[in-house]
Amino acid sequence: MARLCAFMIKQRLTTTDLARLLERSGLSIHAEPKGGIFVWAEAPDVQDSALLASEAAQAGIMLAPGNIFRPQMQPSPWLRFNVAYSLDPRLERFLGEAINR
Repeated sequence: MARLCAFMIKQRLTTTDLARLLERSGLSIHAEPKGGIFVWAEAPDVQDSALLASEAAQAGIMLAPGNIFRPQMQPSPWLRFNVAYSLDPRLERFLGEAINR
């Protein structure tokens, strides 16, 4: 039980850390995450986050664009981030450069 509690505390901190990273990079989070393994963020002035995800893939960074979660793959400015893989410093650098140009 102690291990589970420690894991839950660490995950909550990691989720909060990711939310702050995304905000520093210029993305918007419309609901403060309270845990879980995913954080959704909206890219400003982006109509189709698939283009941003494609650019990230060329830099060796995997992003999940919102359109893959929509029934007809409609464009979406949203991205879904996996907490476990999103605290890599390369992600913050990439987002900071891509969002702020």
